Amino acid sequence: MLKYAFAFLLVFNSTTLLAQDYENEYQNIFVWQVKQVNEFIERFNNNDSTLLKKYTGDNVSANLISRERLILSLFNAEKKDWDKTEVKSFIKSVDDKANPRFLSMYGDKWYASLNCDINWKGKRENVVLSLKLIRLPSNGYKWIITAVNAKFLNTVAPASAVKQAEFTMPAAVDKTTSLNPMSHGTDFMDIYQVNTDKKNIANYFDEVQNLDAATQRFIQEIINSNAQITRVNNITYHFNQIDGWAFDIQQYNRQTRNSGWLISKLTKTSAN
Repeated sequence: MLKYAFAFLLVFNSTTLLAQDYENEYQNIFVWQVKQVNEFIERFNNNDSTLLKKYTGDNVSANLISRERLILSLFNAEKKDWDKTEVKSFIKSVDDKANPRFLSMYGDKWYASLNCDINWKGKRENVVLSLKLIRLPSNGYKWIITAVNAKFLNTVAPASAVKQAEFTMPAAVDKTTSLNPMSHGTDFMDIYQVNTDKKNIANYFDEVQNLDAATQRFIQEIINSNAQITRVNNITYHFNQIDGWAFDIQQYNRQTRNSGWLISKLTKTSAN
């Protein structure tokens, strides 16, 4: 009997330890995962208020969670063709103690690209919407669509077509409706308002003088009920805020610490 009781306790304790290990690892994954773009910016800037900093607290030495290591952890580690020399140069430039570089959520030189499916006259088409966060006269913010790229728009009005009447953006009836400034936190779930809030469609786009012909045609197709956004397939954020560098971030959903919104592309540019 004692032998069986001992065996039971051994199995029970082993199972409990495994469950605890799994729970601890799950918690570590959750903490290290970059869940939103604003969390990416905070971690890139080595902000003390990040969940990671709060979780680690005094349990991790400053060397193990230095800004250099934090930024390195924001690269997609599963990408095998990184130019390691460029990555090191980028991190060194950002973490320059004499002139550190930071990202700004409410600054310019960054934007979002939404790869979307739309229904156009009963057919599925693909579009890429470019959006940026702008400051309002009230000191609030909102996301606006600045450009639309899609092959089908050439079918709507080919480049060789006779010049059509100048596009006129309908004035918004209610100027308070718009894409929420925190839309990025919900992967732009409110982008579908563009389909239904036609009387206020001007609120969702840049000033008409800043819109190219393709984007104007897209707006007209929405107004005419010929086109509806049906799905956001993926989102890419493009950052050009670090002099001499440009990089993209994308979301990687996987059960590892290196997951969430991570740098997917790094490009060396000429310094401003």
